[in-house]
Amino acid sequence: MYSEIIFALEVITVFVIGMCLGSFATALSYRMPRGISMISPKKKLDKEKISRSHCPSCNHVLGILDLFPVFSWLFSGGKCRYCKKKISIRYPVIELSTALLCLIFFLIFPLDYRLIPLFLMSFIMVAIIAIDFEFQIIPNRLNLSLFILGLIMLLIEACYSGEFVYYLKDTGKYALISALTFGIGSFLLRAIFMKIMKREPMGLGDVKFFFVAGLWIGNLSSPMFLLISGLSGIFISLFWKKITGREEFPFGPSLILAFLICLIFDGGVFYKMGM
Repeated sequence: MYSEIIFALEVITVFVIGMCLGSFATALSYRMPRGISMISPKKKLDKEKISRSHCPSCNHVLGILDLFPVFSWLFSGGKCRYCKKKISIRYPVIELSTALLCLIFFLIFPLDYRLIPLFLMSFIMVAIIAIDFEFQIIPNRLNLSLFILGLIMLLIEACYSGEFVYYLKDTGKYALISALTFGIGSFLLRAIFMKIMKREPMGLGDVKFFFVAGLWIGNLSSPMFLLISGLSGIFISLFWKKITGREEFPFGPSLILAFLICLIFDGGVFYKMGM
């Protein structure tokens, strides 16, 4: 009974942490593609220059009661407390998605040293999905952040392996070769399809994400990664065309879905190498 209570408290704590990270993901996904600073507050309440959290309709700077992830949106009825305009459901969806992803990682690696980089990875990937759906881009800074997190994960695993130098030489080499294989392979595929189809099959941001995926999940997962991303890409493209009427669709969500499935069910670079 005692252990069940402790586990329930751990789950609640992780979910709350996930929602808080999700709140940061909502701000990141809104501000980064618009060039709005995340940290430098502006004095003028100019719609394009505000950096403190604010209502997108009336520009009113939000107070503490407006910033509770999910709950503020629910208690306000999905409306701004100041101008009463509707607030997009994207905010609680992003917050809940991040919380659920963090919870999944916690259930797989309970109280594991891997959780911190995995939690950070969760909110970055949710932000990428939100940005790609809205703007059809994957920002370089987010791709780079995921790549750096992968390198940090390598260092953490090396420290816990008991054979730091050997681990970096063995697993580190494999991870970097996988990143290059994924990245260069996707770049060549993009060039070939552009030649055949006379249009861009995926953006350069997607190609850069392949480098990230290769670093994390390794070459052994490439068949599963390509299959899942391709199938989910077809589904999303059909859905996207029906909703928007546009041929070009965001491929990033398909890549991230395939990446997560490979990482969770097939194991990443770190686990394939016997760690």
